[in-house]
Amino acid sequence: MNFVNIFYALSIFTLMLFLFGCPARTETSIFQTWVNSIEEQSDPNIQCYRTSDFDFPPIRGQRNSYEIREDGTFTFSFTGQTDAVERANGTWEKISDTRYEMTFDNPPPNFRKTFNIDVISLEDGLLKINRPDLANPNPPADVTDLITKKWWNSFEDETDPNNEKCYRPSDFDFPASRGRMGFEFRPNGTFDYNYPGPTDAPTTDKGTWIRLSDNRLKVKFDKPRPGIVKEFLVEIISINDELLKIKPLQLIDTNKK
Repeated sequence: MNFVNIFYALSIFTLMLFLFGCPARTETSIFQTWVNSIEEQSDPNIQCYRTSDFDFPPIRGQRNSYEIREDGTFTFSFTGQTDAVERANGTWEKISDTRYEMTFDNPPPNFRKTFNIDVISLEDGLLKINRPDLANPNPPADVTDLITKKWWNSFEDETDPNNEKCYRPSDFDFPASRGRMGFEFRPNGTFDYNYPGPTDAPTTDKGTWIRLSDNRLKVKFDKPRPGIVKEFLVEIISINDELLKIKPLQLIDTNKK
C-alpha cells in the first residue's frame, strides 16, 4: 500500500469518526444474577456487582447477590444470623432508566418491604449502584425479647393440636382448668418446665436454653426425669406479645429401654 492509499484510508476513518463517533461501549443486561464484588468498592455509599460467571477471589463468608428476572421478579440472597445463606423473593418495577423499585413478598424481619436500586453504571459486566436502604425503620421485637417470660398452654386457642401448640403469657385471663403445662424462659438462659404432677400439684423441671435461630431454641434439662429426653427443640411457628405458637414438643425419650 503506497502513501496515497494510506492517506485516503486515514481520511475515511477520520471522517467516519466525525460522522458517527466512537463505537458505543457494550452494555450488559440487568436481567441476570449479580454478585457483590466487594473488592472493587472504595466508596461506602456505592456497591459493585459482577455477573455470576465472574472469577471471584475467595472470601470468608458469603457474598450477597441479586437475581433480577425479565418477568418482573427477583431473589435477594444474603447471609443470615446463623451465617447460612438466606433468600428473599419479590417483584420489581422500573421507575426510570436508572431506578428500580424492589418489593419483597415476605420481607425478612429486619428488612423494609420496599426499597430502591439506583443504577450508577452498567457496562462491561460491572453494575454499580447506590447502596440500597434495606433496614426496616420499624423492626419487630427480637424473638429473644418476646420469648423471655412465663407461658402457659392455651389449648382453647388450638385448632390443629397435632401440629401446633398455643401458649399465652402468665398474666392472661385463662378459663378455669384442672391443670396447665407451661414454661418460662429467662434472660439469663435458665428455663423452667411447669406441669401438673401425679396429684395435679404444680411440678417444675429446671434447665437452660439457647437460641439457635429466629425460630428455634434448644433446651437442656439439668436433671431429666426417667423416660424424658435430656435436650429438646422449641420450634416457633409464630410469636407476639400475646400468643406463642410452637410445634408440639418432643419430650419422650424413644431410645430409652
